[in-house]
Amino acid sequence: MSNYQYTTIKMQQLRQMSKTPSIFDVLECTDLGVNAIYFERLEQLSVLEDYLDTFKYKLTAKSIEPAEFTIND
Repeated sequence: MSNYQYTTIKMQQLRQMSKTPSIFDVLECTDLGVNAIYFERLEQLSVLEDYLDTFKYKLTAKSIEPAEFTIND
């Protein structure tokens, strides 16, 4: 592993993304009717033994439909 780089930046990005209370657009899952998701939980974030540049995680996300409404004066 001469060019080994620990995945700290990617792990931090994944953690931050799971903590962000935002809705993310889904680009290529229209066949399932999923257009947007939000992340509910990130669990089991750890480095794989014998594969120090790889980490495993369990990510729970839910699909969401944008709310559409009209405000009348």
